[in-house]
Amino acid sequence: MAASPTAVTMSLPRWPPQLATPPSPLAGYSHTMHPSAKLPNELWRQVFSFATMVPRGFDTSLTSPFDFSEISDGYNAFLKRLSKNHRTKQAICLVSRKFRAIAQELIFEYLFLQDGFDWNKLAEGLETSRDIDEAQGGRGAGWYVKRLEICTANWLCKEAMGAAAARVIRCCPNLRRLMIGGSDEAGIPAELVHAVFETCPQALRCLQWATDLGPQTRLMLSLLPVVRNLEFLFLYATELYIPSSDPNHPEYNAEFPNLHTLEIVATDLDVSGLLNVMATWKIPRLQHVIITGARQTGSDDPLPFFLAHGACISILEFDYLTDFHGNACDQALALCTSLQDLILHVHFAPVQARAGHPKVKRIGIRGLNFLDCSHSSVRTALDSLKYTLTLVLSRFPSLEAVRLLDFEQERFKLRMWRSDDVVQWAFWVQRFKRREIRLEDHRGDVIDFAISDINIVLPEDPPQRCPHSRGLAN
Repeated sequence: MAASPTAVTMSLPRWPPQLATPPSPLAGYSHTMHPSAKLPNELWRQVFSFATMVPRGFDTSLTSPFDFSEISDGYNAFLKRLSKNHRTKQAICLVSRKFRAIAQELIFEYLFLQDGFDWNKLAEGLETSRDIDEAQGGRGAGWYVKRLEICTANWLCKEAMGAAAARVIRCCPNLRRLMIGGSDEAGIPAELVHAVFETCPQALRCLQWATDLGPQTRLMLSLLPVVRNLEFLFLYATELYIPSSDPNHPEYNAEFPNLHTLEIVATDLDVSGLLNVMATWKIPRLQHVIITGARQTGSDDPLPFFLAHGACISILEFDYLTDFHGNACDQALALCTSLQDLILHVHFAPVQARAGHPKVKRIGIRGLNFLDCSHSSVRTALDSLKYTLTLVLSRFPSLEAVRLLDFEQERFKLRMWRSDDVVQWAFWVQRFKRREIRLEDHRGDVIDFAISDINIVLPEDPPQRCPHSRGLAN
């Protein structure tokens, strides 16, 4: 049954007005469709970028370890999405020659340099693109690079690679995320440090020094104030090149109005000098602080950092932090008056959690991946965990959840356990249930298992002792 003229008019309002007498079906259609205006190139670029962007690839927003505690995905998942993203970009560039000419430069939103790649060839390509485009009013492919990661085995033995990396950075003025990594040997070329702060001081949001800066640590700290829009800073330190004599020197004064996350990883190093420098910074939005690997502090006291910034910190993670008097952990927690999330390491947690905190709602505990650990390591971790759980239930009155951040329930069930260990686990699971506090695995799922699901070692088949575990209880 044919639709009425009124219905056709309502469903297709762009048709011409209805005539008093319906026209013959053989009559010619007199309405002329005008071609729509061509989309501008910049809009095509926005469509291309939006359609092929890696999820969270350039995001530097505050993230909590309780929300992102996957131990099997993480960076590998990002690389998988990145590979799919790159194929999508290549497919879109094949739509037409004109579209490829518009969009192909945007393929370089993310670059990863490592040993085996020809860094000089990439630098030459970016420089050529920049020079040609500048002559035509453009900006070159490097203009669109937002994320860059550089990693090599040894910076000190490869000065040419440092120079090539600096050339690549100088072609990328809009970098949002930059990671520079390497081996544990300290030292990054000064040319590379200068290139970072001279090229993209306004655009940079996330800066990660994933290898020790070595002698360039002071240079980096003196240049860092130009990156005022920084949101995330990561420092890795293995050598004592940290300034400690005069942290109030004018060259170290800095203001970072948007910095929300600060992470320091040290290898058996006293970081109090570095913390004292950071105590002079103005960081009004600092929320997340991570200090791992640090050992007993020396003559400098790390507490000025917490005196300056403790009131802002809502997420704190550290594995070991103490002074000669052994009460640095207690004082640091007391100064973090807005603390909500606390992340500890199981081996040091009994000391870290000793003082308690009235406002902490969630506690994360690392170091509980049991599958590949020796028997002695498991015993030490379980003994420490027992004392830790007793403390957190008694000294954190606002506690809502405890998450074992490295604990996978499926991997836990694959290991052979002694019967008294199983009884201990069952005791804690039931106790947390009675207190209505969530005991969670790394995914945030409540830990709950049946005894029948666990592999229990029979008395005639005792677990093998680690050859280095003399003096530890079985």
